[in-house]
Amino acid sequence: MPLISLTALLGLIVGLCAERKNFAAPVWNRIASKALGQVIYPCLIFSSLLLRFHWNELESLARLPLLIAVILLAGLFFGRLSLPFANLTQDASKRSYIFLSIMPNYSFVPLVLSQLIWGDRGIALVALTSVAADVSLWTFAYPQITGRMDWKRLFSPALLTLILTFVILRVAPDLSQGAWVPLLTGLGWIGKLTLPLSMYVLGTQLAKASRTIIDQTAHKLLLIWRLLICPLLMLGLIMIGGATLPY
Repeated sequence: MPLISLTALLGLIVGLCAERKNFAAPVWNRIASKALGQVIYPCLIFSSLLLRFHWNELESLARLPLLIAVILLAGLFFGRLSLPFANLTQDASKRSYIFLSIMPNYSFVPLVLSQLIWGDRGIALVALTSVAADVSLWTFAYPQITGRMDWKRLFSPALLTLILTFVILRVAPDLSQGAWVPLLTGLGWIGKLTLPLSMYVLGTQLAKASRTIIDQTAHKLLLIWRLLICPLLMLGLIMIGGATLPY
């Protein structure tokens, strides 16, 4: 197992234990989450894509984000269709159920798994596909909870970083010379904190979730979607468009 994957696992364990023992101060958790989303993860996106892809390669991978968007839209339809069977009575619970049917953990958990299987190139591919997940989150997933769209949230640091990365890849023919190499290397080291820190945050969230009461019927429906229907749908999409996939 790569060292970075081991540190991610350690981060998850530390997060679980710290939250259950009440060692994790809420202020620190908020600071960690904010730093992760606004600084550290964008550094990972920027460095991993610029170091491991050329513009022509991105053109050949353009359907990857589209596949993610299709899956998330399918989650929206599943949530709406299955909502009458979820035995939820409160409006807030219904809105949360539809949101959860749309949005998995689309970046941080896949980052760990991709690093374990494919190495750093797998991280770059997850960063690439996250553009569709980011847009979907703020256009039709988050409004399920709030009832309205917040356009300011759409332009998150991660999405802006992706756009900047695409522009640089398009206009800069060679990033292996000059100041690019030390710059991207330094940002890459900052970005490597994404995996252990994101797993720490996930661990604290899982510890909190274990203390809450979850409606069993709704939980079972979400598991059926996430573990059965969604993988089968993705398998079908891969079989249809498999020629465009990198692995």
